[in-house]
Amino acid sequence: IFPFGLTKEALKKKGAIDVHLRRSWLQFYDRRAAEEIELIFYLFDQSLRHKRNEVVSWQINQKGQREQKFIKLCNDPKFKKMLERAIKYPGGKTAKRIKRIILPLIKITDCKVPWTPLERADTLGKLYSLMHFFNIGTHFITISPCMRHNALAIRLTYTDKAGEEYELPDLKIRTQAITNNPVAATLTFY
Repeated sequence: IFPFGLTKEALKKKGAIDVHLRRSWLQFYDRRAAEEIELIFYLFDQSLRHKRNEVVSWQINQKGQREQKFIKLCNDPKFKKMLERAIKYPGGKTAKRIKRIILPLIKITDCKVPWTPLERADTLGKLYSLMHFFNIGTHFITISPCMRHNALAIRLTYTDKAGEEYELPDLKIRTQAITNNPVAATLTFY
């Protein structure tokens, strides 16, 4: 993907890859990054981990009762032995105690991290409150465009056409082109 390597100047900083740099990679004219599924998953995983760290850091800095209890537990000199015992006996009292202290913190922080299961579960409560406030919905609209018939999406999957008119290829070829380039489909949809 990077024939000349990747320098510190290109990355500009430590930590997560900058949003603008990610966008320029994924929208590069020859689609080399847009079709590299491992890179797309890596960038997604990296942004998810950094967001989770940011939310956890914010939550711990709030210094509520749960957070104080967790900090006290982590600073306890016996904590490492407790963890080893909990790993050795996952159904034991020590494991249950640690789980009872940590689980509420996980639930609170993970609700604020996008694309996680707990964020989706937290949305259910918000939907219930909207239903009670606005009443039961009577119209449900789902928007799911078919990208293989969208001329812009097909155009974004090809690099050899420089703004020229062209005919849409066969349906099978269009479907394969969109499948190989999820970035084009996302750009067209959003």
